[in-house]
Amino acid sequence: MAELGQQTVDFSTLVSRAAEDSFVSFKELVEKSRSGEQSDSERKIGLLKYLVKTRQRMLRLNVLAKWCKQVSFLLLLLLWRRCLNWFATLRVLIALMNSCFRELGSLETGKF
Repeated sequence: MAELGQQTVDFSTLVSRAAEDSFVSFKELVEKSRSGEQSDSERKIGLLKYLVKTRQRMLRLNVLAKWCKQVSFLLLLLLWRRCLNWFATLRVLIALMNSCFRELGSLETGKF
């Protein structure tokens, strides 16, 4: 089981949930407006609150989408750098092995 804060969710799931929540909230707002329980100013305030909340939610999704693009690019750069470091280490190991083989060869032939 993943620890709290370590669970992942697909971005498409976040977008779907945000759209669904916004739609449900809008339906509730329309139903309240049609019921006649609210005055005109209360309906306007409710609509304004809904618009502000929905705008904030969509802006957060937009920021998250941009952040995801940047993070994936940075992860690719880090992976590329790690590969370069690995290849550099591999070259050093190969050079050391060649040096050892040359020394072993000179020991076998009696050359010191």
